Amino acid sequence: MTVATLLLTCLIFLLVGWTGGTYYVTALSVGGIVCIAASNGGTTSQDLKTGFLLGATPKYQQVAILIGSTASALVLGSILLKLNDAGTVYVPVAQVAPGLHAPANTQFEGLEKLIGPQAADDLKTYHVWRIPDDAGGRPRKYLVDDTGVAVYLVDPGINGDFTKRPDGTEALKFKPPKAELMSYIIKGILDRNYRGRWCCSA
Repeated sequence: MTVATLLLTCLIFLLVGWTGGTYYVTALSVGGIVCIAASNGGTTSQDLKTGFLLGATPKYQQVAILIGSTASALVLGSILLKLNDAGTVYVPVAQVAPGLHAPANTQFEGLEKLIGPQAADDLKTYHVWRIPDDAGGRPRKYLVDDTGVAVYLVDPGINGDFTKRPDGTEALKFKPPKAELMSYIIKGILDRNYRGRWCCSA
């Protein structure tokens, strides 16, 4: 149901001209709401049916479901952020793109310090520079100094590629195949780049 909703939402966006990166989050939000609604609906119906067979009180079951769904919504986001931070690797740009420099008119997204195990090695504050991938892949995030020189490539813990830090220690990475699928669907339709997208997702 989530994939079908995402496809339909993206097709509607395409028909009304809402294309490009601006509407990625909007389409994903619609799919996420439907996903959660469908999941909670199925869970509630199964719980109430099982509770009826066992002689449980529906009122207390519904209270428990509300508590459980609220608690998971409040806790899950911070857990994912912690997992991502723990697996984030700051790769020196000299290893991957020597001489990379932000253009003079670059609009940075703010300031950021290193987090996770590498934070103790560098206490400086850097500008955040994101470069979208025109081919439809993952955008790249760099930490840039005051002169515009890119110092680190930020490789996230979730869906990142670098499994070793500069000091040789291992970094645990988390691969989300369903998130990749949703990304291919949204970008494939809204960017109108169908062939390359479906080849990658297959």
